[in-house]
Amino acid sequence: MMGEMARVDSLLCAACLMVGAAHASAAEPRASDNPPLPPSRRVELGFDTGLARRPASGSDLSYATGVLWGGHIALPLASWLAFRATAAQSAAPVTLRKGALGLADTEVSQPDLNVLFVSARLEPTWKLSSVVRLWAGPEVAWIRTTAREPTTKGALVIRTAIRHGVALEVGGSVGSSLEVIPDWLVLGLSVGAFTVLDQGGTLHDRVQGFDQNGHMLKIGRYPKFAGSFRSVLGLGVLF
Repeated sequence: MMGEMARVDSLLCAACLMVGAAHASAAEPRASDNPPLPPSRRVELGFDTGLARRPASGSDLSYATGVLWGGHIALPLASWLAFRATAAQSAAPVTLRKGALGLADTEVSQPDLNVLFVSARLEPTWKLSSVVRLWAGPEVAWIRTTAREPTTKGALVIRTAIRHGVALEVGGSVGSSLEVIPDWLVLGLSVGAFTVLDQGGTLHDRVQGFDQNGHMLKIGRYPKFAGSFRSVLGLGVLF
């Protein structure tokens, strides 16, 4: 009798242990039960190209649209906000009428203006899908313009110095981005419009020059920018 009771107790203990182990196994989470979290926004580093236009503010000289090229870095500040810094330069063709810059009966040929700009932009973002985003935000840029020595022919043959100008651009841009390869390669497009402030430097002043006879004379100012517009296509890699 006592032996049978001992066997019953042993069977009950074994059953309790099996039930407890099964309960613990069921309570433990499995990797397959948890769906993977969507990737968060990451740092973007890339190359930019596009068009830049800074028209002249009323003159016998005009600035045409030029090609720009450079690079950018975009840093995520939140799931809906990014900060982008860009450094680029553009080449703006220049057209001058005969007698421009106060040089009577003289044709002046000016090499393209070189415009370097460094900008900072905030991008509040609307996420359309896992790979498509739209954004719009404020942007500010510092620009430095270089005008190489012009060539002349006609009544005067002039030698003068390289000119420089600096200014601030304040405005905003809108754009979109597409992850061509999700979580790795991003294609972006943006357009922006800006007011140009605090324009200064020798580019916008009368400067000294010398004619073919060694006589000193004053050469006229290059006009200030009436505004700034650019469209940019960017290709970036996510890290």
